[in-house]
Amino acid sequence: MIKVAKAFTRAYVTVDARDGRDSSYSATGHRAKRHSTEPLTSALTEERPGQRKSWAALRVREAVISAVPTRVCVPDGAPEPSDDTALVRVFYHRTEKGKGHPTRRTEEQLTLALTRTTRDAWRVHDLPWA
Repeated sequence: MIKVAKAFTRAYVTVDARDGRDSSYSATGHRAKRHSTEPLTSALTEERPGQRKSWAALRVREAVISAVPTRVCVPDGAPEPSDDTALVRVFYHRTEKGKGHPTRRTEEQLTLALTRTTRDAWRVHDLPWA
């Protein structure tokens, strides 16, 4: 479960807005879909008109955003993971580099709801509080 949570976070957060790379935020969803279930997969890969302005700003900066997960834990007050479900918070270092802009590093977090789809396979099924 922890491995899937970290892999999903890297895929969902990582963006490459340089020419010939990602064409929109939906590219992150396409990368993350191997770690998620429906209907989340459809929502992540959907092109949303409301994202065009912020995507255009990334393109102008030729931004490259990466995520390095540092810790996975159960959020305060949440139940402990069961055999089939888990709610976890993934802490990660987010780095954004852009042409003509200083590199920005921040510590971020993402809360994920996971479900076990088979005996050994966990998948993200929701992004609570996102």
